[in-house]
Amino acid sequence: MQKLKPLLSIKEIGPLRFYSGIVVGIGYGILTNLWFRLSDKAILVLSDLRNRNAILVTDLTFDLYNSLLITLTCATLGFCFTMFIWSSKPLYGARKRTLKMRVSHANSIFQCMLILFVFTKFLTFDTSLKYDGFGIDLKESFGYFPFALPLSIFLYNWLTISRIYKTGKYLLLSGLFTIIFGVIMLIINT
Repeated sequence: MQKLKPLLSIKEIGPLRFYSGIVVGIGYGILTNLWFRLSDKAILVLSDLRNRNAILVTDLTFDLYNSLLITLTCATLGFCFTMFIWSSKPLYGARKRTLKMRVSHANSIFQCMLILFVFTKFLTFDTSLKYDGFGIDLKESFGYFPFALPLSIFLYNWLTISRIYKTGKYLLLSGLFTIIFGVIMLIINT
């Protein structure tokens, strides 16, 4: 008889790991949001100083499109760290389940660091070309396709967890929480 997957719950993950994962995920989402915003503004100021342009306060504000993309991406990167901590239990009863949990543990942090690397390079490329008069704009070039990035990060993390646990309603609740968290960061930072 095949053993069924356990239900994802606070008891199964462990109360300390569950709540600390949520706190670390929220904190990491806020810090990466601030980091992306400050790095974009710093690149803009350095670019203007290098080109001897006047630094205007209106240039330092984000439009709604870029701001929403940054906050949703940062919220899902925080969710990566939540999944990283939730899957950090070192040993489980079955060897196959332990292997799946370790793969989930490694994949969540690998995906987070890969997205951070790509997104950081994208911000420097986007900022320098946008303000040097080249006219390259993410919204005009790609439309709403870049919003697939936070969605793919979120669903990939749930894919690795759903191989170990029955997720059920937690997928929808965490998706709603991630979107609300991203919108709250958007409102606070604008």
